[in-house]
Order: sequence, then C-alpha cells, then structure tokens
Amino acid sequence: ARYEPNWRGYRDAYLLGGDPDFVDMPMTGLLSKPYAAKRKALIDMNKAMAPKYAAGDALAYESEDTTHFVVIDKWGNMVSCTTTLGDRFGSKEIIEGTGIMLQDRTWWLALDPPSPNIVAANRRANIGHSPIMILKDEKPFMAIGSPGGDTIRQTVFQGIVNVIDFGLNIQQAIEAARFSANPLNNEVRIEPRISADVLADLERRGHKLNRTPPWGGSGNLAGFTIDPATRTILGGYDPRRNSIAIGW
Repeated sequence: ARYEPNWRGYRDAYLLGGDPDFVDMPMTGLLSKPYAAKRKALIDMNKAMAPKYAAGDALAYESEDTTHFVVIDKWGNMVSCTTTLGDRFGSKEIIEGTGIMLQDRTWWLALDPPSPNIVAANRRANIGHSPIMILKDEKPFMAIGSPGGDTIRQTVFQGIVNVIDFGLNIQQAIEAARFSANPLNNEVRIEPRISADVLADLERRGHKLNRTPPWGGSGNLAGFTIDPATRTILGGYDPRRNSIAIGW
C-alpha cells in the first residue's frame, strides 16, 4: 500500500515525489508561492488537524543506523553528508574483501503501481535525508544535517530557521529546544525546555504532546557557518547524542 500521511506537506512529498530520473514531479507548482498560500490557508492555527490514518511502525522517530557529518576546508569547499544503513546492519550483506556493509533503504520504495515510488531497478527511494548546504551572495554560508528518519526534515528545518530567522549562532541553533511531530497521529514529541505556556496552548489546540527529557528531542544536528565578513568558521555539535565539532 502507498504511504499516505495526514499532514499535507508529507502527502505532497510522498504522493508526488520520487526519483527525478523516473518521475516527472510538478516542481514548479510545488515551489510556487500561490500553491504554498493555498496549502497554508487550510491550516487552522487554533485547532490541531484530526488524525486520518492510524499510527504505524513506518515512522520510527529515531534509529541508530544513520549519521551525518559536515566538512569544510580552508578554501571554503563544503561537504554535507547523511549516510545510513536503513536498519541495524543494513541488508546484512558485506561486499567481499572490503568490509563495506550494504544498506537496505529500498524498503522505502512502494509496491503499489500508482505510487511515484514504485520499486524498480536503479531507482532511488524517496527517503527523508536532507544534507543541506546554503550559499549567501553565491558564497558558502552554512552546512547542516541530521539523522532521525522521518524527523530529519523537521529537525534540519528548525536548525536553519534558528540561524537565519532568529539570528542564533550555529551552536545556539542546535541547542535550542526542539520538537518533531508524527504526521500519522498528530503526536508532537517536544522538549519541556519550551515555555510551559506554549506547551499548554498546544494542548488546548488539540495536539497530543509527548514530553521528552530536557535534551531528548529528535535528531542529532551537525553543522557550521562561515561569517561572510571575516570568513570565520563556527562549528556546532548536538548534545542530545554522540556528536563532536573539531577544527585543525
């Protein structure tokens, strides 16, 4: 069966998105401001969206099979990489003589022919990895990413917003209180470091909150920014899971 989440954004991603070598995606429409305005108009800011589909195992919040790293050299060349096995030990197959273990992310492909993610040879699955690199005035500015399954896009988005819209440095942006939501059942996994008034208001609107430990939010952000004026590089690491930022 096709994966049909309730959230409108996720429905667009999973019902229209696929490997661009196989699927003619309506990118112009999806990225247009009129379409975004149309989708935004469907959101009721005073009431949580009612669950339409039952929760299932397809949306594991966290797994230990994915990692993310970012690298920048003194010339400004950037790498942002999310790598995964898909499951513990991946496909359980190792390329002989190499020690390289093969992943099994093809389980994100669909078996339902109408799906844009139907399984096929050489086809890339529509997974949620989001290794991001951002340019400012056509110069390297920021690289960021995270593991976390279907929470990756939410986690990375929050990190970017914290830097660009709220003016935090990369470490502050990563440490800021975080949330992630399950698009199948409206449950919001949220760190209680967020204001109690905000938490109470979310519950009043009908959101089901799953309060994590103070540093128990989803993902494990890693990133850096480059000051466009001084060219100073600032790296950030996530205290929620094993993470490190180093320079030499």
